[in-house]
Amino acid sequence: MTGTALPHSTLTISYYGENPFTLKTHADEVGNFQVNVPRRAGGTYVVTGKSTYRGISYKAMSESRSVYDIRPISTPTYTFFDGMLVVYAQHKKLTTLSAELSIIRTDGSFKSRSIPMSGSSGQLSTQPFILNEGDLFTIYLKDSSGMNSSSISGKYIPLEQPVLEELTNRSTEITGITAPNLLLYYVMYIDEKEKRVTTTSNDKGEFRLPINANYFPRQIFIETQDHLYMVSVNLFYKDLPPPDTTPPTLNVRRFNQHSTSFSWTNTDATFLTFRFYYRNGTVEEEVRHDVSPEGTWIHNKNLFDIDQVEFTATDEAGNTSKSLFLKPIDTTPPSSAKVNHAYPGETFITGTAEMDSTVQVTYGGKIYKNQTNKDGKFSVQVPVLRTGDLVSVKVLDEAGNLSNNPTKIKIIGVTKMMLSPDRKTLTMETNASYWNQLHFRVEGSVKVSNTSVREQKWSYQLKNPLPNHAVVRVHITNFEGTVFSTFEHKFSDTINPAVPILLPVTTKSVSITGTAEPFSTVILTFNGKAYQTLVDAKGRFSLSQKGFIAGTTVSAITRDTAGNVSSRMNTKVSGILSLGTTKLTSRSTSLSSQTTPTATLILYKSGKQIQRVTANKTGTFKLNLPKQKAGTKLILKVTKPNYTTLVRTITVSK
Repeated sequence: MTGTALPHSTLTISYYGENPFTLKTHADEVGNFQVNVPRRAGGTYVVTGKSTYRGISYKAMSESRSVYDIRPISTPTYTFFDGMLVVYAQHKKLTTLSAELSIIRTDGSFKSRSIPMSGSSGQLSTQPFILNEGDLFTIYLKDSSGMNSSSISGKYIPLEQPVLEELTNRSTEITGITAPNLLLYYVMYIDEKEKRVTTTSNDKGEFRLPINANYFPRQIFIETQDHLYMVSVNLFYKDLPPPDTTPPTLNVRRFNQHSTSFSWTNTDATFLTFRFYYRNGTVEEEVRHDVSPEGTWIHNKNLFDIDQVEFTATDEAGNTSKSLFLKPIDTTPPSSAKVNHAYPGETFITGTAEMDSTVQVTYGGKIYKNQTNKDGKFSVQVPVLRTGDLVSVKVLDEAGNLSNNPTKIKIIGVTKMMLSPDRKTLTMETNASYWNQLHFRVEGSVKVSNTSVREQKWSYQLKNPLPNHAVVRVHITNFEGTVFSTFEHKFSDTINPAVPILLPVTTKSVSITGTAEPFSTVILTFNGKAYQTLVDAKGRFSLSQKGFIAGTTVSAITRDTAGNVSSRMNTKVSGILSLGTTKLTSRSTSLSSQTTPTATLILYKSGKQIQRVTANKTGTFKLNLPKQKAGTKLILKVTKPNYTTLVRTITVSK
């Protein structure tokens, strides 16, 4: 900013406008001043001067100057909206702006018009101005300072209105035809936010604009890719009654594997769909259109190869009936069941039969049933099978066809097994036929094999008696080795144990001991009472007891674990004789001492009896004898019934 003022005066420069500010400067000695100021596009500067002369301050009048915006004006743009011209400008000058429009009509007439522009934030536009098809136009911008922009020219060719298909309250999209490669959209608001739903017409001008399920637009906009031409189309929806959602009904008559046609009745169907599901997994589909409420279709399908047929009916509204699945009625009886061998004691009949069939087992006058699995295997529970019983098996398929010939099996086995008393002859009764073979084992050792059975009763001589608790297993097979039956029998212990052995019992004994069969029980009886004791693994037993009376009887029997009892063993209690001191010298003529009361004493010399005497009730006795030479040996024997004889040798001393 430059100017003149009083020499040496102080100048205050204030700017009023966007971002106001104040500056100070001084005039030179001739009154000229110059100051740098920020560049502004508009506003006003106010300059005030002040000077001092001889101590007195003088203030000049203020002077203002406006800032002229000499920036160039941008070239305008335009668009045609529904046939009306709208001019746009990017304008940041503080001056007002107008669009200067010149039009040459198709009839050659000329028209000009100045249209004020308005807006904010530098975005300005005019009010719409109507042009006719073919009009030529030129537009430039002019501000209030008289500056002009560059001009643009063009020719108005209107954008044709699209042809829309009818819209209804059931429509899910807006469809129609317009010019190729145009933008189409409508505006909707979700949570107060604007959202555009857009599409583009194809090379043929066709378009499909989806309709949001919760919003039916009332207007769509169509514009060119350069956004110069735009039209709006108001939308109207035809109110249709609620759609038909009731599916048609369909009934199909049953058919068998030999059928060559399908017959049906339906309501409101326009076509029927037939789906054929073959057993090999293949699926075929055929559709019959314009069907009548009641009709028949002759087909060329081989229903023996088809597992099931699916039928559906569809009406004009697109509703489809519930699928109806029908299997061709099977009129062919199933094959007879293949039954596995069954043995006595088992409770299941097993084998194979037609898949998804029912197996009927007749046994003991009752019928037992079960289903086959996906592999055709079955297992039917029955009461315990017995040797000689007959089992009959039939197969019932899903269609209710029963196999022609039942499968019959006979439960082959050993009906009875006996052992002779000496346990050396094994006798069996069986219902096996002459072509069967018997294999039996005793405790795992093969005894007989490949023995043909021609009679129902058969015996075999064993080399050795059959041991106690021996297990005999019998397998009945054919010549190919196929097992028809297994029989197992455990023979119990029937052998009486040996007689127990009792060791001597005396009046001084404190126990009864002896030997017997290991692990058996010994029953002892004496003094009118019975006692039991167990035999150990080595065959020994012992029963603590005392107070035995000489001459009384102790008896014993053995009972083994199978309950077999031995013969009885008896023994008598023996008394023990006493004898006092017996000394003789060459001068002795008698022998006196004490012994068991009433015992008999006999004195022997050289094997000959020389004296005999009986002790009195107190046991005192006296034997008279001639004098004996020193060194002579005499034998004194003491006896008493039920007592053990006592013998003593007496040597005569000097």
